[in-house]
Amino acid sequence: ARAFNARLVEGQVVRLEFDAERQDGYGRTLAYVYLPDGSMVNERLLLAGLAYCFYKTPNTRHEQRLLAAQRRAMREGQGMWRSWNEKEARYTGNAATRRFHRQGCSEARRVSARNRVTFTSRWAAFLAGYSPSRECLPLGHVAR
Repeated sequence: ARAFNARLVEGQVVRLEFDAERQDGYGRTLAYVYLPDGSMVNERLLLAGLAYCFYKTPNTRHEQRLLAAQRRAMREGQGMWRSWNEKEARYTGNAATRRFHRQGCSEARRVSARNRVTFTSRWAAFLAGYSPSRECLPLGHVAR
């Protein structure tokens, strides 16, 4: 993803579009990045299967567009979605945060009944626009 991103933006004058929050809690800049041809770098990374959607309120201006790009990459088997293989398992999603957890994890047990969503696979959770919980599903666990 890093190399792909560098090839896209290196030597280019990019335009940043900000949403409601301009920085995260760690002081990192949050923006949608556009190339001179008008294409959105965030979307191109998703279409290549090199990233997944990470829902974070209040920055949701392009949520549907970005999720559509992720779903397309999933359908077409791009990048991390290419050789996806997993055993069916149950995962608990939190509709308020759009994170999913292993069913037995302590974070999953804390999800209120009104926000609880059950998935039969990580694929189904990603397809619905949920991302893995950092506490019980580290990034290395995403695509196996």
